[in-house]
Amino acid sequence: MDAQSSLLQAALPEHPFLIKPNHYELEQLCGRKLPTLENVATEAALLHQEEGVENVCVSLGAQGALLVRDDGTYYAAAPEVKVISTVGAGDSMVAGLVAGLVQGWEPVDALRLGVACGSATAAKPGTQIFTRSEAMTLLNQVKAKRLR
Repeated sequence: MDAQSSLLQAALPEHPFLIKPNHYELEQLCGRKLPTLENVATEAALLHQEEGVENVCVSLGAQGALLVRDDGTYYAAAPEVKVISTVGAGDSMVAGLVAGLVQGWEPVDALRLGVACGSATAAKPGTQIFTRSEAMTLLNQVKAKRLR
């Protein structure tokens, strides 16, 4: 689920498989500023644990994304791209992340794919979305690690 705070809040009792708030939406959801990656990771972990959301992915724009699941907390830095339009970038990130997960990729690699897809879309004008070759090229540039 990729939705703004009020819609996201309403969906939490249903224990969605995946939510993908951006940094600002997560701050709105928890009611406070989250100035550090550690703060973001802590709030995402609370959503995972207390709300029963299986996967919490927080998009951080040019800083990349964070993923919290039962098996750990992962961070992937975004590759350097010239951002032309962010329209559809979040949806593209979700598509790449879910594609990686359903194909049985390790969570850190699925997150890398999500970040690559979102970044590839952000480098396109208007509402255009990434191509497979663009995402695969960027995938090689996405660095990721397990935080916890």
